[in-house]
Parts: sequence; C-alpha cells; structure tokens
Amino acid sequence: MRVTDYITNDMSKKTGLPLYMNNVEGTNKNRLIDALDKKKVEDDFEDLSSIDVKKSKELQKTSKDMIDIADIFDTDGKETAIYEDARKNGDLSGIIKKVDSFATKYNNLLQSLEGDNGELFNFYRDELKNCSTDVRDALKNIGIEFNKKGFMGVDENMLENIDIDEFKNCMDVFSHKVGFLAGRIGQNANATEESLSNRYDALGNMFSQSGSRYDFLG
Repeated sequence: MRVTDYITNDMSKKTGLPLYMNNVEGTNKNRLIDALDKKKVEDDFEDLSSIDVKKSKELQKTSKDMIDIADIFDTDGKETAIYEDARKNGDLSGIIKKVDSFATKYNNLLQSLEGDNGELFNFYRDELKNCSTDVRDALKNIGIEFNKKGFMGVDENMLENIDIDEFKNCMDVFSHKVGFLAGRIGQNANATEESLSNRYDALGNMFSQSGSRYDFLG
C-alpha cells in the first residue's frame, strides 16, 4: 500500500467515513475531502517519514561501525597486526580492547534492529543472532557469550588466557558472517532512506501542483 493511501485510509477511519467513495453521495464525499485537510496530510506524512528516515540513518551508522570492527578480525587466515603484536609482546590487551569494541558495535546494531522495522529488518535481526550458531561453543571457550535476547557479552578474564590461534580461527568465521550481514543491512537502510525521500518529494510536488483537495484524492 502506498504511504498516501495509508494516510488517507487511516484518516478516513478516524472521521468515521466510508473508505471507498465510488458509490457515496456527493455530500458525504465532500465531508471526506474537507476532513482530509491538505496540511494535515502533509504533516502526517512528514512525521511518518522523519521517523523512518531517522531509523534508516541509525541502521546505516551502526552497520558501518560493525563492518569496521569486524574487518579487524576477518583476516581470511592472514596474520594481521593485531595478532603479530600479541605474539611478539605476549600482551593480549590490544585484542581484548578490540573484542570489547566488537561486542559494543554488535549490540548497538542488534538494538537498532529491534522493534517494528518491517519484515526485512526483522529477518536481518534474526540472522544476526544466528551468525554465532556454528561457533557458539568455540566462542564460549574464549570468553564470548550471548544472552537470551542475543546480545553479546565478554569475559575479559577468560580472554587473558586464550590460545591466539584458537581465538583467531573462531573470530575469523564469526566476524566474516557478521561483517557481511552488516553490509547488507547498511545497503538496505540506505535504499529505504532514499525511497522515503523520493516519495516525500513526490508527495510535496503532488500537493503543490494540485488545484484542490479533490484533485489530490482523484
């Protein structure tokens, strides 16, 4: 259903007037036209759009943050700086700091996907929770667990005693899945924002070009 149709139908219900006007007498039809005040429809659509655009922007940011931190651990088997430093100095503090950041970004993205964001983003929320399925036991062994709602927690004491190779292999798999999914989420959030912006612009043009509220309703 188009957004304009949604607003029209919603306002029709609020006024207690029939939804479909083809067989309605002229007097009642004029009542609906009067009820559908042009400024009110514009304001309602702008309110709906601003909420959805805000959510889309939030998802774009949290998904990008997730990609950036996931890239650090998604090494594709290569020995990157974070592991080289840990092996050389015997100091795991750099890894622990990045894991804490990973958990924060992961939880922020999951939180952004919570609520009524539409079927696609609800699907992504469930898929994000499933990213750890194949390595959940391995993650638990290195100090990374998930609560009943899917949010990620870190046991720094366990991380201080990890085997670097075991950790690296586990995080390679997990971070690759999370980073890939975050990329998809960001792309769809961007597309959603652009779609909403285009539809609002089209609605604005429709109002500015319309000679009357009757023209708007068709």
